[in-house]
Amino acid sequence: MNFIRGVCNAVLNARIDFKVHMFHEDIERMKNWVLRHPDRETGGNLFGLWSDHGEPVIHIVLGPAEGCRRTEVSFYQNVPYLDRVGRLLTNEYLLCHIGEWHSHHQLRLSEPSSGDSSTVIRNYPRGTCGFLLIIANIRRSEKTQVLQVTLSPYLYKEGHTSYLKGEICRLLYPSPFRTVTKICVEIEQGEEKERKENMVHLFEQDEALIKEILRDNSGNKPTNGGDLFGLWTTAREPVIHLLLRPSDIQEENRQMQEGRKGKKENGAQKEHLQIESTYQEGGDVEMVDLQDSTKAQDETVTQGFPQGGRTNQEEKLSRKYPSLQKIGRYALHAFHDPLQKAHEATLEERANFCHAFPCGGVLIVAYPVTIAADKIYEEIGLAAYIFEGDPNRYSEPEISTIPGPKLFEETATLNYNGEEKKRNGNGSEENLINFDTVPSKPHSPNFNF
Repeated sequence: MNFIRGVCNAVLNARIDFKVHMFHEDIERMKNWVLRHPDRETGGNLFGLWSDHGEPVIHIVLGPAEGCRRTEVSFYQNVPYLDRVGRLLTNEYLLCHIGEWHSHHQLRLSEPSSGDSSTVIRNYPRGTCGFLLIIANIRRSEKTQVLQVTLSPYLYKEGHTSYLKGEICRLLYPSPFRTVTKICVEIEQGEEKERKENMVHLFEQDEALIKEILRDNSGNKPTNGGDLFGLWTTAREPVIHLLLRPSDIQEENRQMQEGRKGKKENGAQKEHLQIESTYQEGGDVEMVDLQDSTKAQDETVTQGFPQGGRTNQEEKLSRKYPSLQKIGRYALHAFHDPLQKAHEATLEERANFCHAFPCGGVLIVAYPVTIAADKIYEEIGLAAYIFEGDPNRYSEPEISTIPGPKLFEETATLNYNGEEKKRNGNGSEENLINFDTVPSKPHSPNFNF
């Protein structure tokens, strides 16, 4: 059945079956909403009427409201906002709620996902001319490298399990309904406002590297993550310039532990020799507890670094880039516990993080969005959390990616034998970044009828 449905959709998508008539200003408004969230879904609602030929004419486009919820693969509109504005448009201006729209941001999926279609078909408004779904995508121009938004409309009909593909026809004159003060006031009340603050800024190279590290651990128990280095803006937004791979930190911590162990053994030998020389001289001398001295030295080294002190790589980074600070960590999630959402930081992670960063910091969680049959992570998401010292109080900012080039580069690290080896500009021994990874189809439950 799924195969037949897929073939049917492929045939239907090969041609244009209808047109969607939209005002130019609404098209530009939708594109601006999409670009505000380049790594998460956003969306809204479509109000209008139908032509004699059964083609939708969109008169009002609603965007996301305050209180909406979004992730990389889902968008949920604020239902009270939709009810309030929708009641005004349908009761007083006789417009119909004829569809919805949402973005697949930079995922290479310009058509409805299987979850989108099943949600529409399951909740289809009976007795209507159809239900319109517009999918927005972000594409980078090959010539200018500027992010651009494309809009792809699809129409569902009652009793059909497939959809029709359409195209947008621009109406160049102003929308008459947007000139009505009562409508504008009702829409603006509770509409999500553009925010410039509360963002985590991360270079595209580092974003891809974090995802690749988790993908390399597909089907295995992942490592604990790594450290993030950067600075803060005046608006308390973290700008991440460097990250350490998990192998760097774990191996160097092991070497540091062995170094401290060797230091204690040497101290014990020195103490034994000193005791012997004291007895041979037969004099009364003040004994020095070298073990306590070594312990105090270790405590001095590890003060402020609960994970075992500064690693050699951190020391190198601090010497080369004295302006950078360790401002957080990234964690790798590989579990699918239905009681624990994969993108959420666990209570233990939050507590440990606030213990390590009592003055605040940023925690980035890498998690699998979809998993293929061979247990390889097809699509990986990132979620950010900013703490100010309390594990139960945190904000969930969006991640803003910086195209680059990077200003700071990780030039060397220790291998498992403790020897230095050069890295390329991506912070890895070889190119781990694969921009050709094909994502799976996400499920976007954004339908309220």
